Amino acid sequence: MPLAAAHSSFDLNLHLVLVTERRASVFGSRSGEALCEYWLHVAEKRGFAIDQVSFLPDHVHLLLRMPPKLAVQECTLSLMNNAQHFIGRHLPDALIQAKVDQLWRPSAFAATRGKMTTALLKQFLSTPE
Repeated sequence: MPLAAAHSSFDLNLHLVLVTERRASVFGSRSGEALCEYWLHVAEKRGFAIDQVSFLPDHVHLLLRMPPKLAVQECTLSLMNNAQHFIGRHLPDALIQAKVDQLWRPSAFAATRGKMTTALLKQFLSTPE
């Protein structure tokens, strides 16, 4: 989806990582695919784009594009809150089996694409709650 803003030119790309509460294994291929489809609609409605999503059992990597009028926090919270709603409503067994009440750890990793180092990402993923 092309993004545009009046009287501006931009190329804002973001690598976002969301980690499940207590690093619980919540995602499988079915739940990841369903959530991804839902997130694509959310992003379109909110005015940003998701270029790629990679689900692992306990965290998610997203590559986003966003216009300058949106804050990173706004996009992140929109994805986190909508995922909590979607999983709780459509796949509640995933949370029950993982023994968590909430889907996400209350933090996120965000970096501009191309500037993130493996060491920085590993530091975030290994940070305790």
